[in-house]
Amino acid sequence: MSPALLGLSLLALLPPGAALAATEDLAPIGLRVADSEDAGGPKGLRIVAVQKGSTAFLAGFQPGDLITAMDQVPRLNAKTVSSWLQRFDSGDTLGITWRFVVDGELSAKPITTGLMVGLLQDGPWLEQMEPADVDPRTKRAIGGIRYFEWFAWPDRPPAAGVAEAIREAAAQFPVQLEQATKKVAGLACAAERYRVIDELAKSLRVSHYCGIGSTFATYYKDDLLKANNQACAAQSAASGTGQKPCDPTPAAYQKKNNGDVLYVLESGCTRTLSPKEQLVVAGLGQKLFKECHLPKAPRSREKLELFLSSSAFAGIVGREYSNPDLGKGLQDQGKSAASYIAGLAMAKGIPCEGSLAAKLADDIVRYLDRTGGGPGEGGSQFVEECVIYYKGRYTREQCQCVADVGRAVIPDIHNGGFSPVIIKSITQRNPFLGMKLTSRCRIGNY
Repeated sequence: MSPALLGLSLLALLPPGAALAATEDLAPIGLRVADSEDAGGPKGLRIVAVQKGSTAFLAGFQPGDLITAMDQVPRLNAKTVSSWLQRFDSGDTLGITWRFVVDGELSAKPITTGLMVGLLQDGPWLEQMEPADVDPRTKRAIGGIRYFEWFAWPDRPPAAGVAEAIREAAAQFPVQLEQATKKVAGLACAAERYRVIDELAKSLRVSHYCGIGSTFATYYKDDLLKANNQACAAQSAASGTGQKPCDPTPAAYQKKNNGDVLYVLESGCTRTLSPKEQLVVAGLGQKLFKECHLPKAPRSREKLELFLSSSAFAGIVGREYSNPDLGKGLQDQGKSAASYIAGLAMAKGIPCEGSLAAKLADDIVRYLDRTGGGPGEGGSQFVEECVIYYKGRYTREQCQCVADVGRAVIPDIHNGGFSPVIIKSITQRNPFLGMKLTSRCRIGNY
């Protein structure tokens, strides 16, 4: 690739701990990449450099960003992609799914952008299309104007109004983002906060040029949610109703079998259990529910029944049913079954008649509410965004059902944003849960 590549001196932008293999040139789309080898981090192709004037440059790709998928590419590694791109003709469009870096961290959700293959713009106007001294979020946002202009008319330089529109965006967009952040901070724990945040994110515009909104508007929702959650936590702490974080497990609990799990249940502190710990709870809850007929309250019994029936499938089949590595799939199945059996064994020593059984049953339901947006717990981000996404198609109860079933394989599902891809992931990880989504939640075409 030519010396026009940008960013070779910007490797400091890579997230801390990012490890890179040898680089490969993806000349047809203007990128230099390397396989990401972050220990325990997301896998993909880390962008090392971007060619000025390329389709990737105009779309806003920058060093440090991470490509997680490419259309029609069978195996995502640098050497394979470099060879595979030779099959594309100039002018073909290649869909790339990627996450970008802001403040040293990758964006929470990926976005897919169509990049034209083999086209390269040049000329003095490029300098006007790259405003100096703007923050990373604004630079990403104005890429929406820049890329739209080039994608629509790749055979000529952009219209005269583009540079003016970009300068306007560079001045106005940070103001809009700051105003929106203040608004969401003021919402705090309001019941409709997720709907308002979604509307605010969509309203952010980098310019009215050609009626274009920000290509990256969905990412600003992550920033807005973060600001809102901080305000919500502060409000809860000030009112004395906030959830308390979990301290290290006390020595008394460490002496018990699965003491970490019991401590979380009994203390009421805030921690989402791991998949294996959750299966221990499911095994424990089976006896309390079926033999001891606990808890007594109808709502609590309904809540626990859905958790137990979904978790039973996870205990039998595991969470990696569709893993192409058969060995890993069987290993996960064995560990899941062992965790579930450990919970059943714990329950044998608890008599139904004593107060401990009733307390544990109530503690399990309170844990499910605490980590699943139950009454008085501030709502579930997953459910709120699911309702917005399927407005008029699926109800809040159906979205809540999806999350409650899905937590059997994704314990922290309520704490993350919604995407139809998550429903697909639940079904792939455990087909029995997929059937439950259809029969219990009445979710079909998603």
